[in-house]
Amino acid sequence: MNRLVIVIGLALVALAGCGTSQSSAGGPTGTPTPNATSASPTAGPTLAADRASAILASVTIDAKDLAAAGTTAKLTKSQDSTSQPTPVCGWNREPRTVLTGKRSTFTIGTNVAHQDVAVFQQAVAPDVLAESRNDTARCSDSNDGPVKFDQHSVIDLPHFPGAADVYGYCDRGTGTKDKSVLFICHGELSSKDGYVVVDVWTASATLDSSKANLTQVAAVAAEKLGKSA
Repeated sequence: MNRLVIVIGLALVALAGCGTSQSSAGGPTGTPTPNATSASPTAGPTLAADRASAILASVTIDAKDLAAAGTTAKLTKSQDSTSQPTPVCGWNREPRTVLTGKRSTFTIGTNVAHQDVAVFQQAVAPDVLAESRNDTARCSDSNDGPVKFDQHSVIDLPHFPGAADVYGYCDRGTGTKDKSVLFICHGELSSKDGYVVVDVWTASATLDSSKANLTQVAAVAAEKLGKSA
């Protein structure tokens, strides 16, 4: 099988974080919470739907944005979404209303990069990143499904001027049947107004390559995020 097909296949499974279930560790089955109707504990003004659409258009990256930054990439998939960012280690996100969003997948050579944008109804972005940090503390290896996830680790990402906060982490995914290994690294970026979280993740056969691609793509995403404010 073509290596790129294997990489993309494993990377799509990785959308569920380090495994789709943490039941063996006493936790809940984790999937992104789509279009939740309950608000986060953080209160504040609500964002209008037309403004949310305008923000989404301004922060979504494309291949031209990456090329301008020196990264040759091809957009392979783009779809609308009202899901929250990928839950860390499969732990459920708290309910929050996502007004609009977009998931875009790129290939960079034989590697994969992905941008997941969520525009929230309220300024809950700080809560989302805090939740990710908390869930990392209770992460455990997962053997569920077609991919085993382990080696969860927090990584240091540069300070991107366009983002209010940045949180990065990586996991190793190993195919349970073909033993293919893939390192998936995430970078969560929050907007300064608190309404947007951009989850950039990359997948590569080596940790160094995945981290390097993440830094490049996250820098582009952060620049667009800053201009949307």
